Amino acid sequence: LDIIYSEKYRHIDEHLCLRPFPQNISDPDDRAKRWKEYRESIMDETGISVFLFGNKYDAATESTVVADGCIQEFEIAKAKGNLIIPIGSTGYAAKVISDEVKCNISDYPYLSDVIGRLETETDIDSIVTLVMDVIKKQQN
Repeated sequence: LDIIYSEKYRHIDEHLCLRPFPQNISDPDDRAKRWKEYRESIMDETGISVFLFGNKYDAATESTVVADGCIQEFEIAKAKGNLIIPIGSTGYAAKVISDEVKCNISDYPYLSDVIGRLETETDIDSIVTLVMDVIKKQQN
């Protein structure tokens, strides 16, 4: 954000799109349908999907669990051909996605040299460097 505000790119909406999910849908079936459509429309605007954490609080079990919506987003991103980068070291859905990617690494050859580090690295600067390196290599 410092770069965005300090340089000529002063309009954050040129760089970041925040799209909160509608919360006032009381019918669970309607909510699931609308959220799936919403996820698909979000993924229509992306080419790179970086997965971090992916957890939510489950009131029934009073615990933090894997966010099924994040797994759905992975499936949508995969179907749309997005560049997928899971940060498995953050746990939860990102770890589930990382495990699937690792088992099917031939579908994600751009991650073959870094998937192990993405599963274990916890230093934020190192993670950013890994992600940026993957993206830069795909742009060439």
